[in-house]
Amino acid sequence: MTPNVESLNILQRVQLAWHLMRDDRVAPWIKRVGPIAIIAYVVSPIDLIPDILIGPGQVDDLGVIAIGLVILLRMLVQFAPAEVVEEHVSRILGRPAWGATSGVDDTIETSGRVRR
Repeated sequence: MTPNVESLNILQRVQLAWHLMRDDRVAPWIKRVGPIAIIAYVVSPIDLIPDILIGPGQVDDLGVIAIGLVILLRMLVQFAPAEVVEEHVSRILGRPAWGATSGVDDTIETSGRVRR
C-alpha cells in the first residue's frame, strides 16, 4: 500500500474502499472478484468451522469477511490507478487533491498577495 493509505485509520480505510468500489475509473473486475469470493465462502457449505456449531461457526464466517475486506482493499489500492487512490485519500484526509484547483484563477504577486 502507499504510505498515504498506511496512515489511514480503519474507518478511513473502509471509506476508501467504499469510494474506490463506486469509482468508474477503477476496473470492474477488481470490484467484482473480492466481493464474489467473500460471498462464495459465506454461502458455501464447506467451512473451516461448521455453521451447525452455534457461535464458533458464525465467528469464523465473520473472520473470513474481515480478512476478505482487508484483502479487497489491498487489491483495490494495488490495481486501481494511483492518481485515483491519491485523490480519494486526499479527500478523506480533508486535503485538496494534487493538481486540484478551486476553479478561481488566482495570481500570486511578487509581494505575496493573492490577486483574483
